[in-house]
Amino acid sequence: MNLNTRAAIFVLAFGMGCDTKQQNDTASDAEVLSDFTPTLPNGGCGLESYEWLPTGDMGEILDWEWIPDLSMSPASAAAARVAVGLEGFDNLTYGTRVYRVRYRTQDRGQAVEATAFLAFPTDDSGAVAEAPTGLWVHPTMGVIDACGPTGLGLVGAAYPMLMASAGFAVAAPDYLGMNGWGDASDQIHPYIIPEPTAVASLDAVRALWRFADESIDPAAKMPLQRGVIWGASEGGFAALWADRYAPGYLPEFKPDGVSAAAAPIDLESMLQSATTDFSETTGGLAVALYTMYDWFGQNGDLNDVFVNDGDVAFLDALQEMLSTSCEPTDLFDEIDSVDDVFQTPFIDAASVYDSAAFDPWSCYTSQSTLTKTEIPLASDSPILMIQGEDDGLIQPRLHEDDVLTLCDDGYRIEYLECAGAGHVDGILDSLEQQIAWIQARAAQAPWEPATLCEITAPIACEE
Repeated sequence: MNLNTRAAIFVLAFGMGCDTKQQNDTASDAEVLSDFTPTLPNGGCGLESYEWLPTGDMGEILDWEWIPDLSMSPASAAAARVAVGLEGFDNLTYGTRVYRVRYRTQDRGQAVEATAFLAFPTDDSGAVAEAPTGLWVHPTMGVIDACGPTGLGLVGAAYPMLMASAGFAVAAPDYLGMNGWGDASDQIHPYIIPEPTAVASLDAVRALWRFADESIDPAAKMPLQRGVIWGASEGGFAALWADRYAPGYLPEFKPDGVSAAAAPIDLESMLQSATTDFSETTGGLAVALYTMYDWFGQNGDLNDVFVNDGDVAFLDALQEMLSTSCEPTDLFDEIDSVDDVFQTPFIDAASVYDSAAFDPWSCYTSQSTLTKTEIPLASDSPILMIQGEDDGLIQPRLHEDDVLTLCDDGYRIEYLECAGAGHVDGILDSLEQQIAWIQARAAQAPWEPATLCEITAPIACEE
């Protein structure tokens, strides 16, 4: 799920430079946000119960920096795209003004800090006043602070900058457990877990609005409280779940559209596949199960899941890799069998999905399966789902039935499959389509797809 090597869009056109730091005391609570206590289901799977915190303090700006090296005029941004072969984006007409912030969010009943980029579109006269809100949620970049996009300069900021150039005021969270700057977090990133992913992402939108509304920097104009959510891979998962949580957690945000490329939506089917045939899915689900175990209060025993003896002490190697590397799937370069990863009783239980023999792991993966969630569906946002025909990680055949089930539940999904594309190529080959789609939704253009809620034959997305 890692796009680091190809997702840095226009990184090559600039030097890294140094950041210029400015700080400002936070003003009074932003009038654009209500203060209420959510009533959504939370926790579960053996996690000790807790209460939601009121939202009045969520999104509060705790520290901030303006990043001049990532803040460009429209001409500079256009020149950068041409330099790396992206001159076809004729609909990207803005420059960027980029900040990184530390903001308040909540996790399992406690207030915590998280980090994010904020990126505002600019024209030749300064910041654009009437920009819609854009929530960018990034693909997998690891599970520790060192992997947080806000600590990676241009590599981490490439997509928020691209989205700002498309005319959006952008909130781009690092996710919990991935503080890219400032004080370290005290947890690993809860990977592919809906609640912490959606909550921290929506509070990043609160941070964007507070930052602008409280005039922390007058150059940052208050965006519209409608807009879009855009993500790929893990970010596609985050986009869909942020949309699901928004009515009950950030009701002021009215998404005009949600674009989710290569999104894992059925963790149950993925786990069955991961334990049956060795594939990229095996690696992705191993990482997810480890972080699920951690976030849900270490309920269960990892030694019942993972092999930890013989030539490959997989559990020890996984723990070491996750704590030190931003490329956790590198561990699987020397493994070619599910028997080297998972214990035989676990494989057997997963094959029939026997909840009694499979608890709490069946509960963990069920909570991350969109068709099984207890979070009520209160959004009717248009949704674009894109998959790669040959994606070995987010295998389309494992998700197509879920797309149709979601449509039966009330979702409105435009489904697109990129012919011959793997995981990364399916995302990048359709990049122009994704950007054009979110711009059209933000402009509230008519949306009447001929293939609404249909699984159609793959097409050549790069054309």
